[in-house]
Parts: sequence; C-alpha cells; structure tokens
Amino acid sequence: MHGRDEAADRLVEAEPVAARPFGAPALAEEELARDQTVDRRRKRRRSAGRVARRAEAFGQRPGGLDPRHPATAGGQGTTQGVDQLDEGNEDDGLAARDAALVEPAADRGRGRAPCRGDIGSVIQRAPLGFGFQDLLAARAARLHGILNGVDIDAWNPATDPLIARRYDAARLDAKRENKLALQARMRLPGAPERPLLGFVGRLTDQKGADLIAAIAPRLAALGAQLVVLGTGDAGLERALRAAAQAHRDAVAVEIGFDEALAHLIEAGADAFLMPSRFEPCGLNQMYSQRYGTPPVARATGGLCDSIVDCTAATLADGTASGFLFHGLAPDALLEAIERALAAYREPATWRALQRAGMARDFSWRASAAEYAALYAALG
Repeated sequence: MHGRDEAADRLVEAEPVAARPFGAPALAEEELARDQTVDRRRKRRRSAGRVARRAEAFGQRPGGLDPRHPATAGGQGTTQGVDQLDEGNEDDGLAARDAALVEPAADRGRGRAPCRGDIGSVIQRAPLGFGFQDLLAARAARLHGILNGVDIDAWNPATDPLIARRYDAARLDAKRENKLALQARMRLPGAPERPLLGFVGRLTDQKGADLIAAIAPRLAALGAQLVVLGTGDAGLERALRAAAQAHRDAVAVEIGFDEALAHLIEAGADAFLMPSRFEPCGLNQMYSQRYGTPPVARATGGLCDSIVDCTAATLADGTASGFLFHGLAPDALLEAIERALAAYREPATWRALQRAGMARDFSWRASAAEYAALYAALG
C-alpha cells in the first residue's frame, strides 16, 4: 500500500543538487535551504500518494476522474500539479479549508446535506481546488459549507459607538446623518441625494481593487461618490490617489487602516463594493448587510453564499439583499453598480433591500447551530 510513498522518496533522493568544487565546504545556509526544499517535495509527494489512494477508494481513476464524470466536463480533469499546493497568495489555501468532507446523511437514510453555495463548487475546479479538485468533485455529495459568523456586538448599527448616529431597520432615516458625517470626514461635498459607494479592505488584485481603480473616474460621470479605505499594492494606491486628485468632489481615498472610519463607511455608504476575484468567506459583505448598506460583489465563494442577488424574483419574495456580477472586467463591476444605482433611485425598492439584509442572521450562534446540526446528522 505504501509503495508510492517509498518510490517518491527515492525520486527525491535521486534529484541532483547544486555542484560545488571538490573539497569545498558547503555553506550552512545552502545546506539548510536544500534540505528544506527536499523535505517539502517529499511531503508533497507523500500527500499526493495518499490522495491517489483515497481517490481510487472513492472510485476515481488513477491520474484523474473518468472523463465521463460530470466534474471533468469542460476540461476540468486533473491538470494541476501537487507542487502548486503551497504556492500563491496565502489566502488561496483558505478556499480549500473552508469546506469539510463529511459522510452524507443520505447514506444513513436521513436525506442529503449538500454543499451550500459557490465555495463548494469553486474548490472542485482549478485553480482553487489546489490539486484536490477531482477528489472534491468525486465527493461533492459529502461537502457542506458553513459561513463564518461575525461579532454582532461590535458590528451593530443600533449600538455602534463609532458611528455618527445609531439606527436600526425601523429607523433607517438616521443613516443619512452617517452619510453626511462620512462625506465631511472624507472632504467630499455634503450631498445626501448623491449615491455614495464604499470600500474597505486590502488594495490588491485579489480584492478587486484594480477594478475599482479602473472605474473610479467613470463613477463621477454617473453622479456617484466613492470612498476607499485600505492599504496594499503601491501601484493601486497611486492609481486611487490619482483618481481622487482628479475628481475631488466624487472620489476620496485614505491609505491605511482606521477602525472608526471603517465603521463609519459601513454606516454612511449607500452601497458597499466587494469585487473580489476569490473570497473563501468574507466578512465585510455581512457587516454591510447588517448596516443596511447593500453590497455590490463578484459572484464568488462566500460572497455567493451570503448575498442574495437583486432580481425581480428575489425582490418579490423579499430575499434580495445586494448585487452580484460574474465577470472579471471593470465593465462587469460598473454594470452591477448601475443596477444598484437604478434600485437606489426607487426608494421603496432600496428600503426593501436594506431591510432584507438587516434581517439576516450572520452571528456565530447561527454558524454554531449549523455545525451542531451537521454533527448530529452524522450520528
């Protein structure tokens, strides 16, 4: 059973190392780096062997799923090497850790517990499957996603000491004072009728900050204002500052992090931008809904799981809480913002969106109840 592991070790041991003149002492740093590299490769190959054995036990063919398996449709077979498991952005690995393989209740005659939402599907495909996508696809019926919870005491507009005026779903008119306070804090013209968009987060491509920088000048032409709080990539910081310099009455940027300002943006903005390229869970979209600030987000990962896109059907059933888009181009984000602005111009529609989001339970109590129910279903 362990032949693959032993073969992998022999492969690692046979790998050439950098040559040095005969008799020359090796530097300790070089030997340490080489040993660490060999150790990482050995561990990855052992992991690959275990995955292969488990995959075969679950009916998966060596080297990938049966091409007739629905998970391989569209070229989604085994195309990603195991060596990619420890590469890339540190946050990438969270996607593979945000879902658990569990024995389905259906196997015990109690009805199936399917994976909820998009995080379960994105980890079944490259690149966010990180080498495990075929195994996860083969075990899709055993995936169950549970969102993180938020601190409902720290993020509660009815009790928040960091905002200009507290409010709740029954007193949404008080949100206007937070908007005026935010405009004043960011040196934007005090214009309560102008839609105000907010963003708080790392200024990186992963968070879609490049999309925001690209459309910032066009938001001014739409009559909207934009407030950005964050730090990150120097190029994106410069691009956003340039947009603020060119459109002083529409774009305001603060580089850094300020807890009080983050709360004021959630309370004072009309809508919150979260155009992440991937997002295992995300928190700001949940804060925003609690603050009656509908999110405009890319349909990926936990954003799909926690936002109900505004459509005629979801408005009719009272579940719409934000706006989702699927593309990766700036125009895709801009189109979603335009949808949000159209809804903003209809007060009854906008109030319905706000109240639907504020009514949702994103507490850790709700998440813990899901974990408890899942464990109970396992018997």
